Amino acid sequence: MDRKWLMAIDASLTATALVVLGENFILRREFKTNAKDWTGDIKGRDERYMSTISQIVSVAKQLCPEYFFIEAYAYNAKGSSVVTLGEFGGVLRHELVYYFDYWAEVPPTVLKQFATGKGNAGKAAVVSAVTSRYNVLMDSDNAADAFALAKLGACVSGYEQAQTSFQQKAVETVKKLLS
Repeated sequence: MDRKWLMAIDASLTATALVVLGENFILRREFKTNAKDWTGDIKGRDERYMSTISQIVSVAKQLCPEYFFIEAYAYNAKGSSVVTLGEFGGVLRHELVYYFDYWAEVPPTVLKQFATGKGNAGKAAVVSAVTSRYNVLMDSDNAADAFALAKLGACVSGYEQAQTSFQQKAVETVKKLLS
């Protein structure tokens, strides 16, 4: 069985995307939830979070990748989504951090820089860049972010080489963050 290098996650309240990379191995999953299906109370929110998190933890336990990369919080979110995304992200990190030897939170601007060369690129630009650079069909911007994050992680952890100078700059930034 091929060794699994890393897991990358683009966390979202409605569609969390996960990519696991290894030698001759790629697993891509997206875990979707519909906010309208969950009550707004604390128990309802917890059930919503754990329905996604338990599936992600199951993948981590089964595949045992060495590295974990997660997109850091985007601070431009507004309203109550800031609170619920923070809750979800905190619980997700709490549940996953102990399964990995090494992990890093990658700022969205660094991820976008790696994918497109521009730290302020929009979602469509990331999808387009990932699709064309890696010749993979992206089902959503969440999937594109997770795939780009996995490729960035593969470069950071030494399994792949950056293809461009802007990718190398992003790799160096993340190496400083690796815990």
